[in-house]
Amino acid sequence: MQNRKQSEEIANKFYQSGLQLQRSGHFIESTSAFDSSVHYNPQVADVYFSQGSSYEAIDDFARALYAYEKAIDLQPVFEGALFRRAVCLYKLNLHEDCIAQLNSLIASNGSSEETKAIFYRYSPSGEVNITADNQLNAEYYLYRGLAFAALQQEQAGMRDLDSAVSISGGASDYLVNRGLALQKLGRESKAIADYEAALVKNPDNQTALINLFTLDAARARKYLKKNENIVTEIMVPELLAQMGFDAHNREQYDEAINYYSRALEIVPSDPDWLMNRAICYGKVGLLEKAEDELLRVVSLSGFSEKAYLHLANILFLEEKYEDAISFYNLYLAIDINYGTAYFNRGIALSKTGETDEACKDLMKAGRLGVKEAVKPIESICNN
Repeated sequence: MQNRKQSEEIANKFYQSGLQLQRSGHFIESTSAFDSSVHYNPQVADVYFSQGSSYEAIDDFARALYAYEKAIDLQPVFEGALFRRAVCLYKLNLHEDCIAQLNSLIASNGSSEETKAIFYRYSPSGEVNITADNQLNAEYYLYRGLAFAALQQEQAGMRDLDSAVSISGGASDYLVNRGLALQKLGRESKAIADYEAALVKNPDNQTALINLFTLDAARARKYLKKNENIVTEIMVPELLAQMGFDAHNREQYDEAINYYSRALEIVPSDPDWLMNRAICYGKVGLLEKAEDELLRVVSLSGFSEKAYLHLANILFLEEKYEDAISFYNLYLAIDINYGTAYFNRGIALSKTGETDEACKDLMKAGRLGVKEAVKPIESICNN
């Protein structure tokens, strides 16, 4: 009896250590502590549940699913574990299994008094949170709706997402999720309405703002103009990059550079943002900066046809014709039908004295519909 008691005490110490690691954001380390806990006492469902939460926090949904299964084996009515198992099934694209699990939970309507008190008791953030019935039911309908939508069962999916929004009282995150589903279905006006409603509920909902930018940048700018404090406080790189992209499209290149730079301060090596900033550098005449940035993109990605093309164009503008030709070669090995690239390479070849090759490119550009090729063909190739 004493040995069993000692084992349980040791198991609890490892469990408490795992919870502390989890609350401080050390999720991988916490899973090891939970492993040690179940080694000494494998009969505590809460330990497996907490371990599943940590695996979810690092997007290891397969291991999270296994941990929740262990918790359910020990406590079949563990509502929190049953729900999180359904979420993992959704994340693993096992949508039919997810729906079957949620059907059972919705049918039971959160009837287990024992499990209500432990759902999300130890969240990955470390906060103590006993979820109310209406919140839990809203989550059930949310994930079942998303699973139906993933299976292209639009009517059932939207019915559940509507229920989730209604049960939650129109909470911001539920509106965003319904908006995302509507956006995927091509119902953009209704998606925009959900994103705007989400921002009314929570002005700092960055996901709503990012997606509003993608669908209607003018509306998003109007919102930010009314909420100028948000612009200075934004720390979400995806939103900053989206604002940069919008300014880029409006040919406000200095503004775009500012937003891309703020995004890159947080995520320094995103190749798409670096390339977009480089293009803007080129537009404002900062050619050396553009060249350096694009060379960095090439080194990061190893293969990027867009980077090859933009780098070739910048080198051409810098009159570094031989280098430009090299990158046009790389690009045209991938896209053999882009007339402007042939035209630019043809001009570059003519600048380096390779007239015969230049004429081949210029004539190819002409056949591909580049009208600007006519005059160079006459002046370079007909002499």
